[in-house]
Amino acid sequence: MWISPEDADLTVLQYPTGKDVSVFSTVNIRIGEFVVMVSNVFVIITFRRFLNALKKRRNE
Repeated sequence: MWISPEDADLTVLQYPTGKDVSVFSTVNIRIGEFVVMVSNVFVIITFRRFLNALKKRRNE
């Protein structure tokens, strides 16, 4: 059994730009359609908008 020689978890340092973006996305595997929505914040209201957009696409 091989054990990793690192003592701590690896971390990736990122430049703090202060520009946070939330991305909601899904793929319809039957037809290969990709649906994406970009928002400034991740809250229930924006997620609900994404779900409503998915619902509208499904009914079309």
